[in-house]
Amino acid sequence: GNTLMDAYAKCGEMGVARNVFDGMDESDDYSWNSMIAEYAQNGLSAEAFCIFGEMVKSGKVRYNAVTLSAVLLACASSGALQLGKCIHDQVCYEMNQFSLKILVFGHCFAFWWLLEKLYISPYLIKLFVYWS
Repeated sequence: GNTLMDAYAKCGEMGVARNVFDGMDESDDYSWNSMIAEYAQNGLSAEAFCIFGEMVKSGKVRYNAVTLSAVLLACASSGALQLGKCIHDQVCYEMNQFSLKILVFGHCFAFWWLLEKLYISPYLIKLFVYWS
């Protein structure tokens, strides 16, 4: 379903892409992110915001950096400065929370446990250790 949805969206057939999305048995983060990004890239910011709202309300899939990047693209192309600021504030808040957890658990010598609980990839762990 994701490949078909992406193909229609890249051809500018957003209505058909949305029908494919709506017809999916189960939408994952890739599906949601693709729809938001494709709407934003096709200049349909209001639709991108709607999909993002649906994603958040559904609670089935949590937004991630890709999602927020696509929403920020929609904000930029539509001039939605206030929403862009809200998204930016959310990103900053989450980054600060992440940094705080690393600091607290790091001082308690539970750093590796924290990284496992946060599902950080081994590659990022190596980078973090390398730059520490």
